[in-house]
Amino acid sequence: MTTAASLSGDWFYYVSIRNSTDPVVKKYDIWLFIFFIVAATMSALTFVTLIIKGCCPGTKGKPSMFSCLAQKLNQVLVLEIFLADIPQFVLTSLISVAKGTLTSQAVFNIVTSAYNFLYDVLDICDPRDEEDEDENGNDDVESTKVQ
Repeated sequence: MTTAASLSGDWFYYVSIRNSTDPVVKKYDIWLFIFFIVAATMSALTFVTLIIKGCCPGTKGKPSMFSCLAQKLNQVLVLEIFLADIPQFVLTSLISVAKGTLTSQAVFNIVTSAYNFLYDVLDICDPRDEEDEDENGNDDVESTKVQ
C-alpha cells in the first residue's frame, strides 16, 4: 500500500514537471521519468514477492518451492529504498531549489516517498518472521519449552 502511494506521488510530480514551462526544471524531466520507471519496477517486484510470500507459505518444516523468492523481500525493500525513494527525495529537492518554491506536488511526492521509506525500514528491522510461528501465533522457541 505504501509503495502504491509513493508511486502515485512520483507520477503526479513527474506530470507536474513535464507540463511545466519553466526551462530551469525541464532538465530534470528525463531523470524523474527514469526514476519513476525504476520505482514502478521495484513496486511490481515488491508486490510479486508479497503475493508469493502470502500465497505459497509452505507447511511447517517444509518450505514451499517459492520460499527462496519470498525470503528475498528484505533485499527488495532495500533496493526500493536506494533506487526509488532516495532519488525521489534528491530530485524533488533539486527541483524545488531550482524553482525557488515548494509546490503541493513536491510536498505530496516528498511525503509519500518518506512514508514508504519509513515503512520499508521498519519492515526490514522487524525481527518477527511469520514462518516461525505456529497456527496459534506462538513462536517455535516458545512452543517447544518444557514447562
